[in-house]
Amino acid sequence: FEKTVMDVTTGADPATTASAGDRLRYRLQFVNQSTATLSSLGFFDELDARNTPAAFQPGTLTLVTVPPGADTSNTSAVGGVNGTGVVDVRNITAAPGATVLLEFEITLAAAIATDVLVTNQSALRINGAAFADSDDPNVNGAADPAIAGDEDPTVVRIVSPPQLRVQKISTDMTGDPNLLLPGDTLRYTITVKNIGGTDVPD
Repeated sequence: FEKTVMDVTTGADPATTASAGDRLRYRLQFVNQSTATLSSLGFFDELDARNTPAAFQPGTLTLVTVPPGADTSNTSAVGGVNGTGVVDVRNITAAPGATVLLEFEITLAAAIATDVLVTNQSALRINGAAFADSDDPNVNGAADPAIAGDEDPTVVRIVSPPQLRVQKISTDMTGDPNLLLPGDTLRYTITVKNIGGTDVPD
C-alpha cells in the first residue's frame, strides 16, 4: 500500500520540496498480493492530522482518480479537526493481483515557514477497521508487507524564501505638487510588503 506525491504547480514528480500555495497531487496505490478477492476496502486520510499548524487550504481538496464503483460520499473538502479535508472512499473491491488507484489534489496554505515538513499518511481499511498505513517508497525504500511498522509517511519540505516588494514615493508638501521649486518640503514614504509565502522576522 504505497503513497507518493507530485507538485502540480512545478511538475516535480515525486516532489520532495514545495512552496506555500503549491497544488499537490497525492497518489495511493494498493496491490492485492493475496489469492483471494478483497472487498469492503476503503481509503481514509485526514489531510492535516500530522501537521501543526495546519498546512493545507480548506476547501481545496478534490478527488482526481477514483476506483470504479467506490463510494466517495464521505469525503469532505472541509472535514477533519482543522477543516482542511478528509478523504474517505469506501466499498472498494480488489481481485487477486489487482491494483487499486486513488488520486486526489489539495493546495498548500498560502503562508508556510521555510523548512517546515508537511507530512501525510493514509490508512487502508477493511470493513471500516484499520488494516495498513501507506508507505512512501521514495522515503527509505519500499515497505516490506511482512514487516509491521516500517511504513513511512509522505513528506514534503517547504521552500518558501521571503519575497519583499519595496516601494518609495515622494510627495511635495508645499506649493504645486506637480512643480518642484527650491525650498519646497518633500515627504518620502517607503512601503515594504511581504509578497512571499513565509513570515519575515523583524
